[in-house]
Amino acid sequence: MANIPTDEGCIDQQVRWDAQRCGEIAEKLRHLNLPLPVEAVPKLPFDAAQQANFWFFLAAICHQTSPRGLPTLEGRIDQEYYRGWDYLLHAFRLAAMADPTFLSPASWAEFTENELHTIFGGLLTERAQRATLIRNLGQNLTLRNWNSILPAAEFCEFRIDGKTPCLLSFLALFDAFNDPVEKKSAFFLALMSNSGLWKYADPDSLPAPIDYHEVRGHLRLGTVLLSGELQRQVLAHEFVSARADIAIRSTVRRAIDLIASQTEYSPNRLHYFFWNLFRTYCVRDTPACDGRNLPLLPVQYAACLSQEDQGECPFRSHCDSANQQHAVNEHRVVTEYY
Repeated sequence: MANIPTDEGCIDQQVRWDAQRCGEIAEKLRHLNLPLPVEAVPKLPFDAAQQANFWFFLAAICHQTSPRGLPTLEGRIDQEYYRGWDYLLHAFRLAAMADPTFLSPASWAEFTENELHTIFGGLLTERAQRATLIRNLGQNLTLRNWNSILPAAEFCEFRIDGKTPCLLSFLALFDAFNDPVEKKSAFFLALMSNSGLWKYADPDSLPAPIDYHEVRGHLRLGTVLLSGELQRQVLAHEFVSARADIAIRSTVRRAIDLIASQTEYSPNRLHYFFWNLFRTYCVRDTPACDGRNLPLLPVQYAACLSQEDQGECPFRSHCDSANQQHAVNEHRVVTEYY
């Protein structure tokens, strides 16, 4: 059982963004031609309502797919190797194509952990907890007599934020999406946009979905700085409190917003670049600052780096952790938010 601290102290004073470093990162980004984010998934044989449910289901259970200290969710699907989110996506794609009732809120309302095991295998952690989240999705939608999350978007007039009703506020009514930093909500809305399924009335309101890859990368870049007891806990690989987790991720989100304000890129577009880079280069134990992991990047991001930096991490000269044997990692926390 994780030892979760309860003495919060002045936690918000122990994490901040570094405006100067954010400016340095923004300057580098202005010289990169970042691609628009797209979802690299085969065309789904579902109607618009079912496709919305497909992504809604996945976003709801997309947390801790590469948990520290536990095996990564991974495996081969259609003779291709996938890990983390990619494995989650393609395993559910095959299951839903074989049995479209997996896309039905009525089915979700009675979903079991055994069904999760059947779809994703034994490496998916916290299956009982995830099944509870799925049942909550189904129960909330069926109470409204909706067979899809699509009517919610129509009810909100495809508005992300601002005047109610809006999608961020509506999604927070579901247990899987009530994160104060809105990771899964932002992720789901990005999936719908990147798949070409939804167009928003206010696309610039789409925030960056902050997960552990983003946290690790920004702590290493120095765009986000820790101090005091919180810094000690993170460096010692101790678990931090839920409040500390929210404070750290909120600060990462603000740092991305600040960087975005100094570039032509939206926070969400920056997120997809950062996320792919940090996930592939800025790995926990063996950072690949020299670009040796370039072939593992999605082709559009590999092309972006090859043009400007010969495949090296573009932030290498700005990163306090570059080439360090023991680079800082993300904080540890017990959560279902990401």
